[in-house]
Amino acid sequence: MVDYKLSKELKEAGYPQEGDGYAVFESGGKPMKAHLIGVPDVVAYAPTLSELIDSCGENFQQLYKKHGDYVASTEELGHSAEQRNNPSLGYTWIEGYGKSPKEAVAKLWLELNRI
Repeated sequence: MVDYKLSKELKEAGYPQEGDGYAVFESGGKPMKAHLIGVPDVVAYAPTLSELIDSCGENFQQLYKKHGDYVASTEELGHSAEQRNNPSLGYTWIEGYGKSPKEAVAKLWLELNRI
């Protein structure tokens, strides 16, 4: 499961706060089904792995394990104005790393939404 700290980062970056995942609490405690979302700042949504992958979009490429960590990656058209206006300049690999598949894909989503 995605922990509170990472769930809060997702929340602050605009990740939807509902779905099939769980509500996680700043104080720890047992995660609960997500219908509790929308309450105080001490609660954040921990999405499922499939929700995270879907939220990364159609260019999501792969999730694999490398040297004990997981890597999630996608290929996106370059993010500079010059690259967007000239697709021949190519694509950029964007990656997220984590100790679990969910953490890696959550960090990939954060990278995609930071740009």
